[in-house]
Amino acid sequence: MIVGGAATNDATLLTTTSCSIALGNVTAPDLVTLSSAGATSDTNGIATNVAAASLVALAPGGVGDAGNALEVAIANLE
Repeated sequence: MIVGGAATNDATLLTTTSCSIALGNVTAPDLVTLSSAGATSDTNGIATNVAAASLVALAPGGVGDAGNALEVAIANLE
């Protein structure tokens, strides 16, 4: 799943099988939830991936990686 865009409320991105989230950028005023059955990876280089008040990130395969971490502008990580 390749993702990018803006939400007017909360944003929830969910994969339920072995799919991963290839994250561009997501902007929401309150909460962004990333729940991947695989991994969540950064596809936009050094640009901000998540801009929101809070972020919940769940992925058994990892969120970002050592060579390309997610860049976030958040107040709370849950």
